[in-house]
Amino acid sequence: MGKSLNKKARREEARKKAKMKKAIIITIAACAVIVVCATLLNFNALRSNDDPLTKQNNAEDSDVDYNLSGLSSTLISSHINNMWQSPARYMGKTIKADGVYSYMDIEGYDFHMLVISVTDSCCVDQLQFVLDADSELPYPKEGERIEIKGVFDEYEFFGNTYYYLVDAEITA
Repeated sequence: MGKSLNKKARREEARKKAKMKKAIIITIAACAVIVVCATLLNFNALRSNDDPLTKQNNAEDSDVDYNLSGLSSTLISSHINNMWQSPARYMGKTIKADGVYSYMDIEGYDFHMLVISVTDSCCVDQLQFVLDADSELPYPKEGERIEIKGVFDEYEFFGNTYYYLVDAEITA
């Protein structure tokens, strides 16, 4: 009798383990479906014209397509990274951002940068810009805090493609 009880207990234990495995597999599959759906929804939101930065700008600055001024460092980094990864989406769009002016001279070429600080001290985002040719304002002093508005464009330099804000104006 002791052996049949042992056999019965083992079968019951095996059933419990099978139910538990099934529950775990169903839970993992449900989580995978949720992740895929959330990713697709986020991807579609990025591809649509319902960009929250665009909506924000329509209320404040009708001529600005993307306003990075005053955003959290995470949003700024994400948006600038997206600009470099998907430049076609931003070509010809007006971008507004604030930060600190920086200047570099590389082999006789002038590079004007807006350095956007990131608080976690690991990274710094920057936007290169060129003032509007008709601007009578000089470039700011190195390290001066500024806000710029310019049109996203590209140029070739020593065989590489770079992105910058052209026809920029200093707004603050």
